[in-house]
Amino acid sequence: MATGSRDGEPQTGQDLGSADAPTARSPAALIEYEMYSDLMSTPEMRSVFSETSTLRAWLKTWAAMAEAQAEHGLIPKEAAVRIVEVSGSLTLSGAQLAEETRSVGRATVPVLQRLRAAVGKDFANHVHVGSTTQDIMDTGLALQMKQGLDLLDRDTTALMQKLIELARSHKSTVMAGRTNGLQAAPITFGLKAAGWLSEITRGRDRLKLARSRALMVQLGGPVGTFDVIGSKGIAVRASMARILGLGTQPVGWYTSRDGIAEMLFAIGLLASALGHMAVETGLLVRTEIDEVREGGGGAGRGRSSAMPQKSNPRSTEYVEGLSRAIQSKAAGLYAILWQSNERSGGVWIAEWPLVPEHFLLASSALRHANELIGGLVVNKGKMLANLNLDGGAVLSEAFAGALAPLLGRTQADDFIKASVQRARTQNRSVASVISEATEITGQLSGVDLDRLLDPGQHVGLSAELVDLACTEAEVSLRS
Repeated sequence: MATGSRDGEPQTGQDLGSADAPTARSPAALIEYEMYSDLMSTPEMRSVFSETSTLRAWLKTWAAMAEAQAEHGLIPKEAAVRIVEVSGSLTLSGAQLAEETRSVGRATVPVLQRLRAAVGKDFANHVHVGSTTQDIMDTGLALQMKQGLDLLDRDTTALMQKLIELARSHKSTVMAGRTNGLQAAPITFGLKAAGWLSEITRGRDRLKLARSRALMVQLGGPVGTFDVIGSKGIAVRASMARILGLGTQPVGWYTSRDGIAEMLFAIGLLASALGHMAVETGLLVRTEIDEVREGGGGAGRGRSSAMPQKSNPRSTEYVEGLSRAIQSKAAGLYAILWQSNERSGGVWIAEWPLVPEHFLLASSALRHANELIGGLVVNKGKMLANLNLDGGAVLSEAFAGALAPLLGRTQADDFIKASVQRARTQNRSVASVISEATEITGQLSGVDLDRLLDPGQHVGLSAELVDLACTEAEVSLRS
């Protein structure tokens, strides 16, 4: 039987793609879909790594190169003025450059042709003197990464400030500490939040260090020797770096991509810290645990297509998912490190998508993380209730410690283990079983027992650890 369709929709079995389809560019990756783009990245970061911004970064590089060369007398000052003026006003689009780029393999070639034409025949020969394509593209990328890192740092700072507030406000909020999925001993929710904060603080510090080794000018010509520029090459590079606000390193990094890899690994470790936080939050929001909930986001936030009672933890999901997506790219970072000779196009091309993808995914992971922590609802009552799910067995370590001076440590451990088993069998609290035991009759006063039964008395140095983590984060934010 024939299958009908509305106009413009594919029939069953019909290919979604066709050789006769329009040639207009359409996003081919989910991260670029209009309906998902603001969930998978942020508008600001997309702007930083857009085609338009890439072209502007290249033009800015050519302008700075001309300024630096004029400063050292390699080209006329009026030529530099003209190159800077045209570079700042030249309007280009990817559509204009696409056909030539497909032929040449590097978009810098048609861009350079248009820049020279716009500069005019009197000064055209002073554009791109002693440089090569990778000088332009690497320096332009460094400028984009600098902007991208500023955005990541801004959002990481905001998240750390939220976590500082969360940790301090709940440094006495008692909850069950869990090991291997089971309740172990009491902690505070503030301590858990401080753990997230400390990991993210290290991630931010690590990214700052990586930044100092990644944001470098690239200049040296075809094989990095300054053969065309000559004896003033190193000075020109230093001036160019000063103009652009970038750094320099002794030898060109054409095939030494450790700075790029270190920075992307640092982004990955920061994202892993976010993912760790999301995985823990995902456990705590479960219906059976219900110790925290996502707040905010409007009435339709997390709505299920099938189950009207559900409000799914979307921020948690996206932080975890985006962090895992970044982690999956780690192998690619190792692959770009081994490059042959003085330049190696094949390996270099493999790097091109890795840089923007890390920044785009991390930008959205941070945005979702800020929404998650900023709107997190902490259910103190459920935290206390969950401490008693197993009849108070979560206090077993404290019970054993208190009885050790009376019974000896081994005997105290055996006694508590037997008491827990008896309480579970009889569906009673561990405390009631202990209080009736002949082994300790008359040896513990009511005050002692009351203290033992208060989970808040058994959180150790949780409050002090929270203070240490918050202070460390504040010091980092001031640096």
